[in-house]
Formats: sequence, C-alpha cells, structure tokens
Amino acid sequence: MSITDIRSDDYTFITSHLFRFAPTTDRWERVDGHAPTADAPPLPGSIRVATLNILHDHRSWRERQMIVSQKRYAALPVHLEALDADVIALHDATKSALKVLQESDFIRRAYTMTAIADSVGERPFSLLLSRLPVLECHALHLSRHRDESALIPCVVLKGRPVRPGYEGKRLAAAALRSDSDAIGNEGIGERSYQLKFCTDALRALEPSGNIVLLADTNMQQTCEDASLQHADLLDVWAETHFSDGEDGRPGYTHDPGCNALLRNMNPGEKRMLRPDRILIPRGACVSPCAPASLWATEPLPVMDHQTATSMWGKLGLASKTVGLFLSNRFGVVADLKIGEAPFDGNALAAERLDMNARTPVQAPRPAEAVDAAFAVAGHAAFFAARLLGQR
Repeated sequence: MSITDIRSDDYTFITSHLFRFAPTTDRWERVDGHAPTADAPPLPGSIRVATLNILHDHRSWRERQMIVSQKRYAALPVHLEALDADVIALHDATKSALKVLQESDFIRRAYTMTAIADSVGERPFSLLLSRLPVLECHALHLSRHRDESALIPCVVLKGRPVRPGYEGKRLAAAALRSDSDAIGNEGIGERSYQLKFCTDALRALEPSGNIVLLADTNMQQTCEDASLQHADLLDVWAETHFSDGEDGRPGYTHDPGCNALLRNMNPGEKRMLRPDRILIPRGACVSPCAPASLWATEPLPVMDHQTATSMWGKLGLASKTVGLFLSNRFGVVADLKIGEAPFDGNALAAERLDMNARTPVQAPRPAEAVDAAFAVAGHAAFFAARLLGQR
C-alpha cells in the first residue's frame, strides 16, 4: 500500500524522515526509514515506551523565571538514560531542547529522532526517539487540528523475521498531543475527535492493529475517558493499576500537590489530572507486561556542598532553584509485549473507565477564584525571592 493511499477527509499522512548521528561526519544526518537487514536484531520480547510533555520555553518573562528551561533541558538526557526506553515521545519540544539532545553523547549513540533543530520551525512540536529499527517514518496531519502546522510524528518499527517463514513483528507508534485545552464541551469534543482519527489513521498505516499512542491528550475532565471507548482504546495505566489485585494508584501526571513547578506556574491550581496516557487498541496483539510507572517525579537536585561533588554537580546539572522539576507534568513509562494473541483488556479496568465516562462535566468552582487570589499573594513573595536568588 502506498502512503498516498492512506488518507481521508479527516487525516493525511506525509512521508517524513529520520535523523541519525553519523560519527564519521560528526553531524546529524537525514536517513530514510529502512527495512532491517538479515543481521539486524528482532524486536525484543518486550518494548519500553514512554511519554512526557517537557514544557516548552516559549513563555512570558515571568514564566521563564519560574521554569528555568536551560537547567531543565540540560537534565533531560540524564533522565532519558536512566529511563532506558526503546521509544520515547517528548511533547512541547522546541529548538532549545533539540539542541541539547543533539549534543548528548548518549542520545547520539542510542537513538534516531524524527526532528533536529535545523528541520523545525519556531512552534513547539512533538518528537519521537527510537533505538529500534524503523521501517517507515511519517507525519500525520488531522484536518480539524486547530494548529494547521501541527504534525503528529509516526514511526513503524519492524524487526527481522525470528524464524523462517515468520514475518518480523511490526509496531506503529505515534506521538499525539491534542492542541485543545478548553475545559467545556467544545474542548472535550475536539480532543475526542483528534484521538479517534489519529487512532484510525494508525490502524490504516499498520493493518495488523499493533499500534501505540504516546499521548498528551490534554484531557481536562474525568468524563473524557469516554473518548477512549469511542476510539476502542485501552489505557495501559488503567490496565495495570485499576484491575483486580493491582494497587489502584491514580497515576496523576498533572499533580500540583507533588509538583512544585506546577504550583509555582499556576498559583491556586488544585486539579489532579491524567492527561498523559499510553494507549493501545483493544483486540490487538499488544499488551502490557508490567505495571506502568510515572517518571520525572523528583525535583532536580538543589546545589549545596553535597550535590556539588555528586554526578549532578559535576555535570553542572544541579540547580540553585528550589522546587524545579524536569517539567510541570510527570511522564508515563510502560513495558509492552508484542505477542501473537489479541489482548482485550481487563473487565475491572473497563468498569472504572466506564464509571469515569459517566461523570458529569465539571464547571470551574467559584471558590477556585478565591483560592487562587490567596495563592497569588503567597506566590508574589516566592517570585520576589526567586528574582533575588533566594529560592
């Protein structure tokens, strides 16, 4: 099937390119997706995938003082090396973040990327990194995407056949970030549309149905779990934490109680949300093989005498800023198995999401404005201390 045949009124695929670091030329070079050679490894029994919104640096002057992007981005390769993931989606990336990734010896050795600083414009975008063989690389455009320049990077991974006569396993992965963050019904409908047609497009790209969405859904309401049902998707966090015998951890990636950077950026914010998801289709031969986890959940080390001699201090990555996290969100990481039997999900997880889907749309509480006013008063003192170098 030609990629030009995979289009509809709702989406269009555009053939794209990968970038790999070439030691012989000491530069990142564009490469086409390629079928693995006979001596290439098969796809492993399990694949680790991860997603994180890294918080772009195109901000107001006040916010730039809060988020200290230079320090956050400098710490990103260290976090990625510890994460040890095969496929990573980084949302809200910018040229500044890409330049840091491109200079990292670890990233150069380990990954191909769907973009480099010279290949992108000024708008924040989504980025895929893969250390597995890539057969195809595409950019997906949704016709109703509010940002007409926004493209969703997609890769098709394929290992060599593991035995004679057996096709190498394939997996299509996409880094979806919904561009709608409105709280009301219009925003809910737009996010549901984007999720549904991104899923449909991936299914057209990979007829086996073996797909994974590494998504920043921007979901603002509990009831938006209905959009997963509409797209016939399974939520890997729910499958591994909300099912029988699991720990029931909520998996909030937007958590002002635990993330000081989020609190400092949004005084008075109290909502705990799960906008960041790893999603797989119901009935495909893709399933979780271990509980999903959150990552980037700890603040960057604060520079003191002890950290000055630590790895973070020696690398210049320790921060003088109290409460600085890698992002205002936490990331999600999961180990997936590409098998030969379809996975239909867990009944208890489906029941939990179905209950969420029936939750009424929540309007902002009037009391939140009062809470925010008190929070802003305290925030002003914090911000003044930050400018004076005391926080």
